[in-house]
Amino acid sequence: TAARAGGLQQRQALALLIGILPVWVANALYIGAWGPTAWLDLTPFAFTFTGIVYAWTLLHLHLLTVIPVARSAVFAFIEDPIVVVDLYNRIVDVNPAAHQLAPQPAGAIVGKPLAALLGGEADRLHAAPSGEGALGDIRLAPAGVARVFELRASSLYASGSSPLGRVYVLR
Repeated sequence: TAARAGGLQQRQALALLIGILPVWVANALYIGAWGPTAWLDLTPFAFTFTGIVYAWTLLHLHLLTVIPVARSAVFAFIEDPIVVVDLYNRIVDVNPAAHQLAPQPAGAIVGKPLAALLGGEADRLHAAPSGEGALGDIRLAPAGVARVFELRASSLYASGSSPLGRVYVLR
């Protein structure tokens, strides 16, 4: 997930991988008695390198910042249904409030088309793919009770300018 996220999370994941690889390689060389230094255990040197890489990651890439945790908390505890879709309008993530709209179990909705959650209302969203902000009202009937939601949309972009998907908020 971090590798696909791009930006800072991708650099953090790469730094963690680079930091741990020397330890694995040093252990494999020592246990397998391979290479010209088969008599020498390089693992302590590899752990020193790992410590330096992890210290750099903590200081320069802000590995333990509160931002990802805060985003997850906001996404999980906000009372408005939030739906994240990819470029093909497949559901990538939904918050717990959006799970209540789904006619299927919570885990079964991810990966499905947006129509699996919004029904025929999803077709209207395909007609206005570039709309930002308020897109109007939609009528849904979760658990057989008709409700009207104000639909807001926001596009998600990669670090460059290429779009990744959209976020829909129902109020």
